[in-house]
Amino acid sequence: MIQTLRHINQCHLVPAMLLSSIAVLITACGGGETGTEGPDVGVIDYPIAYVKRPTPIDTQAMPPVPAQEDITDPLFFGAGGDLYLRNRATVSASEINITNSVTGGTGDVKDVDVSHDGTKLVFALRLEDLAPNDDTIPPPSWNLYEYDITTQQLRRIIQDDSTAEEGDDIDPHYLTDGRIIFSSTRQQHSKKLRVDEGPINNVDALNFSALDEAGNNNAFVLHVMDPDGSNVKQVSFNESHDLDPVLLNSGEIVFSRWDNASGLNNGFSLYKMNPDGGQLQIMYGGHSHATGTSSSVPIEFTQPREMQDGRLLVIAKPTTGTYGGGDIFTIDINGHIDFDRSSNGALVAGGQSSATPSQITTDGSLSLGGRYISAFPLWDGSGRILISKGLCQILVNNEKRVCTTDLIAQNPTAPEVPPIYNIWMFNPSNNTEKLIVPAEENMMIAEVVALQPRSQPAFVSGPGIDCTDPLAECVGWLHIRSVYDFDGSYNDYGSGITDIQTMANSATPADQRPARFIRLIKPVGIPDPDDDPNLPDLDGTAFGPNRNLGMRQILGYAPVEPDGSVMVKVPANVPFSIEVLDAEGKRIGSRHRNWLQLEAGETRECNGCHTHPNATTTPLPHGRIGAGLQAVNQGEADSWFYIALGTNPFIYAFPGETLAQARLGRCDSASPTFNSGCLTSAPTAGRFEPTLDVLYEDNVWFGTNSDISYSYFDLTTPAPVSAGCQAAWQEECRIIINYEQHIHPLWSTPRDDGMGTDITCQTCHNATTAGDNDPATGFLNLSDGFSGAVPTQYNSYRELLFSKDVLVDSGQVDGMGNPILVTQTVAPSMTVAGARASTTFFSRFATGGTHEGYLTPTELRLIAEWLDIGAQYFNNPSDPDAPVN
Repeated sequence: MIQTLRHINQCHLVPAMLLSSIAVLITACGGGETGTEGPDVGVIDYPIAYVKRPTPIDTQAMPPVPAQEDITDPLFFGAGGDLYLRNRATVSASEINITNSVTGGTGDVKDVDVSHDGTKLVFALRLEDLAPNDDTIPPPSWNLYEYDITTQQLRRIIQDDSTAEEGDDIDPHYLTDGRIIFSSTRQQHSKKLRVDEGPINNVDALNFSALDEAGNNNAFVLHVMDPDGSNVKQVSFNESHDLDPVLLNSGEIVFSRWDNASGLNNGFSLYKMNPDGGQLQIMYGGHSHATGTSSSVPIEFTQPREMQDGRLLVIAKPTTGTYGGGDIFTIDINGHIDFDRSSNGALVAGGQSSATPSQITTDGSLSLGGRYISAFPLWDGSGRILISKGLCQILVNNEKRVCTTDLIAQNPTAPEVPPIYNIWMFNPSNNTEKLIVPAEENMMIAEVVALQPRSQPAFVSGPGIDCTDPLAECVGWLHIRSVYDFDGSYNDYGSGITDIQTMANSATPADQRPARFIRLIKPVGIPDPDDDPNLPDLDGTAFGPNRNLGMRQILGYAPVEPDGSVMVKVPANVPFSIEVLDAEGKRIGSRHRNWLQLEAGETRECNGCHTHPNATTTPLPHGRIGAGLQAVNQGEADSWFYIALGTNPFIYAFPGETLAQARLGRCDSASPTFNSGCLTSAPTAGRFEPTLDVLYEDNVWFGTNSDISYSYFDLTTPAPVSAGCQAAWQEECRIIINYEQHIHPLWSTPRDDGMGTDITCQTCHNATTAGDNDPATGFLNLSDGFSGAVPTQYNSYRELLFSKDVLVDSGQVDGMGNPILVTQTVAPSMTVAGARASTTFFSRFATGGTHEGYLTPTELRLIAEWLDIGAQYFNNPSDPDAPVN
């Protein structure tokens, strides 16, 4: 049990002279000592800063009730919040309000950080909305402010009003080079890309900040800026929120990322990256969300802070329902990427543990040990942690009572009241908590930081390519060692090929290799019509059958080398995912669950794929650099490359190189090991940009005439790419497939029936043949026109993707001799699960199928890629034909 003490006697090093200066300055501002209590003997009580605000109330409810914060809504505003300073971390020190001159006591402050020399504070501040009921006047934005303790000056960092109001800015933290990293809805680079992306069907993209994937708020993503607020640059490219960025001693940034790609994850895990966005990778927690009090109530990992011993402190809590509080976890980020499990799935000691012995619940039930809402570790060798803690309270006979086991047993239905959060100093060496800032009725005191000088973290720089330079190539490089590597184990995708060496051997026909291409997919930002009346208010029917898949566009394709390796350029500063495809251009395996990104000039290598193991096994790392198992594809080793290939003497491998690396090193004219014979014998071997067509030229390796080409140039219907992108791939090129414009026209395209007569799909599949009398057509109606049931979508779209009921002849007759009709449910021939799952449709066009030769290979490729990305009705929110409310 935690002991609560007023004094803890321990010896620590005397702080730098700067600390004394800070204390003097704060005292001069009105923060002098009051009362008789002095500092603990031999203990440094650093100046502290914290936020104090009234307990938030939801005034929209009747009667008003305490408001519950929600992690997925970073715009949460609690009126009356201000930032306070104390010159020492003691109860007796008086406090000064340093933001009241701006807020007038009606604004709010949050997300406080301190500079590494302890002389400056940076935080987010928002003013009161003076016209809450007037939708024509936007509410004030969250802005970033800085307070310089040495000069006692408070300033808004971005001075220009219009620039400051371009987005909501929160979560500021200092970087080693003086810049500030923060989270914002500005989406500075992503907005520019929406304008620069090549238009399809003469439709230009719109400039807007996109909603998060849940469709609730504009997505907050990470940006950096200079100390004066200039040179704002977006550095993270998630489709949902990236929050709480903090500089690690290594110079990297750790932050809390909301993974919600396709609705497959939906949790806040810890990620890290370099300050300019390179080397993005998961750090901890992707498979640890069921490790709270109840596995049915996931916990999220928020507010990371690095401890002096290299561990992280986080607040672990559900998204909402706990009045903003949770438990304090310490996480061994150097030794773990997830919580350990035993062979039967039980949790065992491992990556995370509660920082205090308090019994804290994280499932929304009463927490006898109280709740923690913030934690700040000291770096003075003591291991102490400044915490904001609130005791458990329930309402009994209209009176607030502190929770006890007996009291709860006597009043099992008594409602919980919000904890009164206040500031304590926790000492883990003896499990004691010392009161620092006493509680105040109906107030919450949180977000405490210590003005403690500490050494500067390392400085990490990136490649430094300026994407605003029109001559710069704004791409990164993706290297996959082998798509046959699943968490360090070889996976042949059911092909029966026993190992990578056999897979890559020239004696193995190319058409026996299951993985032939990768597809690079980009999510599409969805506008919020409340931001601008000129933005479309998209109806749900603009999307596909699975709304979680949102809208998707395709960046391009790249071939998979015989050993499963891939080397391809990817547009920088763009969220993307990867799909592995078969020879027909259909996805094999599951959809990717995370959005990746590359900094311009960055080369990112991954071993292969991740299987997302179930809860009965210890999850393996996914994307954590240096934390994975040994790669299955070790590249050129024991000369097996020469034995297996030996057919292209110009592409030779150095030790450890994959085939993709060997091709890059020998066939890229910019490589220092370029071999001109490579391009002489195989000109296409030097191409590393993605292609918009699905292309494989076998002369690169074997020359056995097993080339594959599914080219949009072969379409007689509109191609889902611009003419310029068809001619040459550029970083802004996108494949944008809309059902109305690119899929539906296939059904009315004339085709030779083999007897010299032109027919169309609609010749057989029309309103008449889809009726009761012709089950041979599958009751499928592909004729033109909108659906009677869903008038915003073509009828053919509904017929292909949704079940329907039809009346069929039961084979019996009634007393009058009339056939008795019964209702039969007809399953759709296509599914949003993807092309390989849509066997009812594609089997008709396979060799020997009833529709063999009716659709061309390129047309089938178009349908396959559309199904693989989600069978959306539209994939361009700017298109004027997209259904709107």
